[in-house]
Amino acid sequence: MADERDEAVERLLEEELAEIAKKGARWGSLLSSVAGISASPGRMGANLGGKWGGRLGASLTWTERAERTGRWSGDRRDLVILLQGWFAKNGRLVGEIDPRGGTLMGISRGGFLSANPVVFRLLLRDLEGGGVAARVEAFAKEGLISQHTAEKAVARFVDDLDRMGR
Repeated sequence: MADERDEAVERLLEEELAEIAKKGARWGSLLSSVAGISASPGRMGANLGGKWGGRLGASLTWTERAERTGRWSGDRRDLVILLQGWFAKNGRLVGEIDPRGGTLMGISRGGFLSANPVVFRLLLRDLEGGGVAARVEAFAKEGLISQHTAEKAVARFVDDLDRMGR
């Protein structure tokens, strides 16, 4: 089951990076046409190369993983509502959302020009004395110079949730 989850994380990161590359290629095509360079080949390249190049680049780079744990008062449903609010503002939830569910996944973009996607996986568990324990995992692709994107994202995510209501 862990392998399936990791494949889902990799797929999400590849898809998100492919979309970013496609948008970048479109902007490049648009700017070249403004500069007087024929835009037709550029548009075709944007549609083909941008998406494929993004997927290829994502598949060749390593995935950084960072993790934090936290405890929140209230019940699981309250925490899920809090998470839905955070992802509505900062990204999107992926897959089905069941307030009683134990696992949630979402994606958010960070970094310069929001060009570095981060996948979050949250494992929720009810505590005996009340409240909810959550293990928050963040995954991000890293290039030759590591930006520690997942590490920074998971810290920011947990801090944001603390501010929103622990």
